[in-house]
Amino acid sequence: MKKKLLICIAVVLCLSLVGCGKKEEKNVPKEWELTAKRLYSNIPNEIMNKYNAGMSNYETKLEALSYLGTQLVEGTNYMFLTKTEDNKYKIVVVYEDLTGNISIREEKNLDLTKYTKEDISGVQTPLVSEWVVNSNIIEKNNEEETLIGYFDGAVQYYAVVDYVPLYELGHKDNYYVILALEKVLSEEPTYTMKILTINHEEKVNKVEYNSFLNLADYN
Repeated sequence: MKKKLLICIAVVLCLSLVGCGKKEEKNVPKEWELTAKRLYSNIPNEIMNKYNAGMSNYETKLEALSYLGTQLVEGTNYMFLTKTEDNKYKIVVVYEDLTGNISIREEKNLDLTKYTKEDISGVQTPLVSEWVVNSNIIEKNNEEETLIGYFDGAVQYYAVVDYVPLYELGHKDNYYVILALEKVLSEEPTYTMKILTINHEEKVNKVEYNSFLNLADYN
């Protein structure tokens, strides 16, 4: 009798553990209204001039939203998040050769849903990717103080990191998708580009997903 009782208890415990181990279902939208609202600027004039020079003879019209990073090759690559005329996101790499000639080297679609259905972890390591994330911040868009406040409220509990929200990429109901610069606080700070999904409900703000945007995926 005791043996049967122990077996029953063991089965119940196992089922409980399986239930606890299930991934929490989050009611995050699967489709987004793409908004491209600037929260902070991060494109210096000299870098914007390089982008414009690269696009001058390019057939597709793409608006530069954010300057993501730089890669030293035989010359220099500059990576940008851009928006098409029909409101889609693309990653564009502008190449400047050693003589100063500038052209478009790469153009790839950014699938926002890849970053808003699960956490994508990782660290931007220059030794691996040779991309150096742009840590330059120019100014805040004061017209978007409310959304910046939602974001700041959601990330305030993260330890040893600071975040600057660059762009609202998408919005649906009470959810917002934000491109952000992450700074890991240390004697030698490191920087990473992130895409965060924020849930705002009344006075509560929380991060549903904190996904790593790996620049090396786009060249």
